[in-house]
Amino acid sequence: VVLDTVFGLTAGTNASLSCNAVTGVVAYPAGCVTVLFNPLTGAQDFIHNTLRKTISCLSFSKDGKYLVIGESGHKPSVRAWSIDEPGYPQISEMVNGHKHGVACVKFSALFDVKWAYSKRHVMIFRHSGKIVACNKVSTKIYGICFSESTSFFVTCGVRHLKFWYFEEALNKPKDNSIPLSGRSALLGEERNSAFCDVVCGIGKTADYTYSVTSNGKLCAFGASRSLEKSFELRASRALCLAVSEQFICCGCTNGIVRVCDPVTLEIIRTLPRPHFLGVDVEKVVDGSCEDEKESDLYPDAIALSMDPKHNKVTCLYNDRSLYVWEMLDIDKIVKSFSSLYHSSGIWGIK
Repeated sequence: VVLDTVFGLTAGTNASLSCNAVTGVVAYPAGCVTVLFNPLTGAQDFIHNTLRKTISCLSFSKDGKYLVIGESGHKPSVRAWSIDEPGYPQISEMVNGHKHGVACVKFSALFDVKWAYSKRHVMIFRHSGKIVACNKVSTKIYGICFSESTSFFVTCGVRHLKFWYFEEALNKPKDNSIPLSGRSALLGEERNSAFCDVVCGIGKTADYTYSVTSNGKLCAFGASRSLEKSFELRASRALCLAVSEQFICCGCTNGIVRVCDPVTLEIIRTLPRPHFLGVDVEKVVDGSCEDEKESDLYPDAIALSMDPKHNKVTCLYNDRSLYVWEMLDIDKIVKSFSSLYHSSGIWGIK
């Protein structure tokens, strides 16, 4: 039996959606299968997890040649595949270190260095799977990102935004692992906030680190780790972030996705909302529905991924629908693709 098409997905956080910066292919999990979806052609390809464990998170490398995934469940592994080679061979595996699921994985710009975190542990490991540095955190981590210079990475959580520096760990002998050293951000008036996601700036804004809070604010932290700017997103809660040199996209509750300026943080545009909850998809024509009302509720935007090369934004909503928005003209954002399959578990097929 050969897998031909996957209907639906099991992605649930921003850590389980990733875009290949070179080809524009979007990766997301569907159980123990990684779906490689091409928004330009509508084609799907697949990578099967070796041990059939559910995939909880994934990420492309910066050059688009590799994909790393993390598993859920007891004694999970972190695996990496080569996307450039036929058949997508597995090239790396880390089997030790995590006990109860991996929450997020990322490549650094240095291919030989990756990191992963569970709810309470942060780890850096090499291509061989050897852990070179690790540390525990006192709070649950919601998001993590590498700086463009790869000199540090940042974690965020409840009253937690921390900058971790690992240059010393990379210069140590490969046989020895050392504790990661980190320094907390100066949160200022947001010291009691929950930071739901974090990204590092690109290009001219590479010195900035951006985060969104549970009370609907977009915050910018400078090179000194102090809060320099914040902006109200006019949403009850902000959940996820995606960044390019030109824009910051902020996913919020009730279907709101704000497109902001990375320098001023001001809102430039708002993406069109998806279908409202409870809609009959057969009545939807050209992305809109005649029965739509102002009082209708919309699914929350829980994951975002930007493709600046092809001017597209992929958005995942909490009813497990997937939309691809085209931003070729910022004044006229249009839908280029959508999938509206089952929003929860499947109980039977015929």
